[in-house]
Amino acid sequence: MRYRARRDANEPAIVATLEALGIPYRRVSCPALGDLEIVVRGAPYLVEIKDGSKSYTAAQRERREWLACHGVNLTEHAPTWRSVEDVFDWLGVAK
Repeated sequence: MRYRARRDANEPAIVATLEALGIPYRRVSCPALGDLEIVVRGAPYLVEIKDGSKSYTAAQRERREWLACHGVNLTEHAPTWRSVEDVFDWLGVAK
C-alpha cells in the first residue's frame, strides 16, 4: 500500500508566494527529486522544501552529490528553500 508523501509545514506559504508571483509549479512526489517543479524564464527547476532544520534524506543527498560531481550549481539549478525569503532571494527580486 502506498502512502501519501508528507509535505513540509512551510510549503503552503512558499506555494502561495509562487502563485502571487505568477510562477508555474507542480508538486512532485518522488523522494529523490524534490518537492516542487517550477518554471522560471522558460527553464524547469526542481525545488526541495525543508522545514526548519530538517536534513536531506539519503536519496536526496545521493542525487545532490551526483549533480554536484557533474558540475551542476545546486544553488541555482536544485535550490532548497526553507522560507518565503529564500524564494525571493533565489529569484533575485525584492519582497
